[in-house]
Amino acid sequence: MSEQEAFGWAARVVRLGDWRAAIPEQPKLEVADQLLTIHDICERAQNRNVPLPQVVADDLFALFDRASDADLRVDLKSSETYATGAKCLMEFLGRRVAEYRDNEERP
Repeated sequence: MSEQEAFGWAARVVRLGDWRAAIPEQPKLEVADQLLTIHDICERAQNRNVPLPQVVADDLFALFDRASDADLRVDLKSSETYATGAKCLMEFLGRRVAEYRDNEERP
């Protein structure tokens, strides 16, 4: 699959709950004969300043439904591109990993 298709799948995988903060390097998606993490896919998409398909934007907006993620909704709304979507999705994933680690460290 292309990098743009992979980004759409990555957003869908996260939205459907198939990504877990406990093991952020999984799942991996095959892109041009390489297995890439969702983070890797986002890094590649950051260089694409082209509009997101509406279905991908909708998946991202659905992810950013917490009050603590309101800034991500605002950023994505200001520029519904792969570059912005990737930046926002990486920030979202980073926040979930940090929350997971914080909860794991508590007695």
